[in-house]
Amino acid sequence: MVTLLQGLAFVAAIVLLALAGMVIVRRSVEVSTLETHNDVAGFIYAVLGVVYAVVLGFVVIVVWEQFNAADQHIHQEAAAIVGVSRLAGSFPEPDRERIRQALHDYTRTVIDQEWASLARGELSRDATARLEGLWQAYRQVEPRTEQEKAAYTESLQVLTAFNELRWQRLFDSREGVPFGMWIVLAAGAALTVAFSYLFGVRNVYAQMAITGTLAAIIAIMLFLIHAIDYPFTGDMQVSPEPFEEALTALEADTDAAPR
Repeated sequence: MVTLLQGLAFVAAIVLLALAGMVIVRRSVEVSTLETHNDVAGFIYAVLGVVYAVVLGFVVIVVWEQFNAADQHIHQEAAAIVGVSRLAGSFPEPDRERIRQALHDYTRTVIDQEWASLARGELSRDATARLEGLWQAYRQVEPRTEQEKAAYTESLQVLTAFNELRWQRLFDSREGVPFGMWIVLAAGAALTVAFSYLFGVRNVYAQMAITGTLAAIIAIMLFLIHAIDYPFTGDMQVSPEPFEEALTALEADTDAAPR
């Protein structure tokens, strides 16, 4: 579980570690010695910084796009649920009530149980059973009029789509930055911060501010990647609000249905 407090602690630890390394280097090497290499070090550091910034920015963008895609899939699934409910209005009782009840049970189970399961990269067995109950409800429908046949055909198409979106939720919950990429990001961060030690800065407090700021920015970016890496875990996770709104719409459809 990723929390804001953990983020603050992580950034603080990285900054303190970076400053400790800087102090060790300053005590081991004379500032005058480092000053003689400032021009060459500055050129190399510019290249190193740009390369790492590009890699870090690329990973942030990719992870953020995956997070947004997961959120979009949830909205699409919730919209499909409401769409099935509206199409069920074309069916007579008890088919209409049976379908809407199955939709209600499924949506409620997703909110109450499956959301927690997705944090572990798993689907809820109860939600799976509720979804199967919805399919069973449709298997009992025998459309008679042309309107019912058209609604039945379109309902199956929408139902198939939101069944696929549910599986997409599972895949979204398991997508994350590969371990090898984390090694690259960590090594790049260490090299980028450590290289700043090679500059000869007379004022120790100025160098502490430079090194600390650099370490803090990199740590914040790394924590952001970690926080949104898996969209169904931590404080920064996609919200089940679309399903809650869909549940409200289902209840409204049930109340508005003719008795």
